[in-house]
Amino acid sequence: MKQIVIVISFALAFALPAASVRGETGTSQFFTNGVVTDWGRANLYVGNTGPNNYLQISNGSGLTNAGFCYIGNSSNANQNTLLVSDTNSVFKGTLFATGLYIGNSGSDNQFVVSNGAVATIGPGYMGRQVGADHNAALISGSGSIWSNDIIYVGWSGAGTSVTIQHQGRMVTQFGFIVLGYQPSSSNNIVTISDTGSVWTTGSSPSIGYYGAGNQMVITNGGLMTVRSVDSSWLGYYSNANQNAVLVTGNGSEWDAGVAINLGNYGASNRVDVLAGALVQAQNVILGINPSSTDNRFTVDQSTLAVSNTFHNGTLEVRRGTFNFNSGTVTTEALVLTNATQGVFQFSGGWLATSASTVTAGSVFTVGDGIDAATYHLLGGVHTFNDGLRVRHNATLSGCGTISGAVVVDAGGAIVADCGGTLTFGGSVTNNGTMRAIDGSVLESYGTVVNNGVIDIINGGATQFHRGVLNNGAILDASSVRVSNTAISGNDITIQITSATNHTYQLQASPSLAPTNWVNTGASQAGTAGVLTFTEHGGETNGPSRFYRIAVTAP
Repeated sequence: MKQIVIVISFALAFALPAASVRGETGTSQFFTNGVVTDWGRANLYVGNTGPNNYLQISNGSGLTNAGFCYIGNSSNANQNTLLVSDTNSVFKGTLFATGLYIGNSGSDNQFVVSNGAVATIGPGYMGRQVGADHNAALISGSGSIWSNDIIYVGWSGAGTSVTIQHQGRMVTQFGFIVLGYQPSSSNNIVTISDTGSVWTTGSSPSIGYYGAGNQMVITNGGLMTVRSVDSSWLGYYSNANQNAVLVTGNGSEWDAGVAINLGNYGASNRVDVLAGALVQAQNVILGINPSSTDNRFTVDQSTLAVSNTFHNGTLEVRRGTFNFNSGTVTTEALVLTNATQGVFQFSGGWLATSASTVTAGSVFTVGDGIDAATYHLLGGVHTFNDGLRVRHNATLSGCGTISGAVVVDAGGAIVADCGGTLTFGGSVTNNGTMRAIDGSVLESYGTVVNNGVIDIINGGATQFHRGVLNNGAILDASSVRVSNTAISGNDITIQITSATNHTYQLQASPSLAPTNWVNTGASQAGTAGVLTFTEHGGETNGPSRFYRIAVTAP
């Protein structure tokens, strides 16, 4: 026997007692065991005027609603719940024509899609009126989906939340995703957690439209993806301040579409990419308009990839600070042209770009002098009006053309390693190491002052058109010399001069034609002194024995 307990407020079309119609006493309704109900065009109220009402659609049941659905309609309709649960359970409305209000005027109401259920209804309005606070949506479990056309996570209410977890999915098909639509709507949050949990949108999300303190968190392998023709916005209008996106943890990913606009008119907005996460966008801009100041983008042990089909994807810091602590940042163009408000803080990590325009009123610095940092040039032209400094434990590598004075600190390095030419249009002061390898060329049209080491031992070359003022060392293939050989019993000993930051390996062959060089003994790091290699029993490897030293740079 099928048992249905009716304890919910239904639409006015039903001849039920007034208390049940309006949900004033706290009631429940269960659709279970494959029950399929067509609600028609009447509106559905889970809590019209009262609190603690409950509607459950579970165990393969379905409810179709062509009207509007209100979970917490009036200001007293608090703590009401609509639950859609289990595989083959469906809550279906008509996209565009109907809407789901999670807290129209009420607070602490909840919409849950779990355990493989599907809800197709939209647009979604969460916290529609001022004071409709702390309303929530939860999509949880493999196969659980909420499909909508537009969603406002906090229209006027504050503290609203959407959580997508345990392989749940949200699909916003056509319209906006907005956190904090009105100035009163602040401190709303979207959380996408766990591998397989995804929010896909067919339009531009705004984290902070008019409201402040809104946040999107992508963690533990979650994914947020924006259609490639749309952009992502933080701090859209001037009141939309201190909004944030946090992408953290291995496998966590934000595919942000055409651009991440970090601060349109709002100020002090931020993006943090941490602990193995990935963010991809065709462009990234910090601080678009004059009111949008003090924005911050941080990459730490993570990856930011800025690229588009036109190969001009741009990372531009107009107002605010880009903090690069560690990990990888790749962009087709780096632009810093605001001398008073745009800062690129490059402490560590791998930065790669095809073009650079830096006219920000200060020297562009690679590294903090402690952490490993590499600025890799992928060809192109790189302009530094106020100069470029490569600090201790940092490297400038690749090929391309650099405009502006360059200074290399002790313990820093310039490495031409692409097989082409790394060209300097201005002066170069080298207190560390300049190296060219594998057919690459170091070229300079300005003065080169060498107080450190210029190293072309490993197949590199130099073209210094104004010569070199050399106060240090210049190393080429002739710098690798055998200083002594000796035979002691059956052992052969070879000594060679060495340079620091190179590795030396003794190799032997019984013949020069054809060559068959084999490593003999362990390799040794260069010391700027003499290295001694011994082949034990080498005298017995007749009738002939040939030796060479293979040198590799770091």
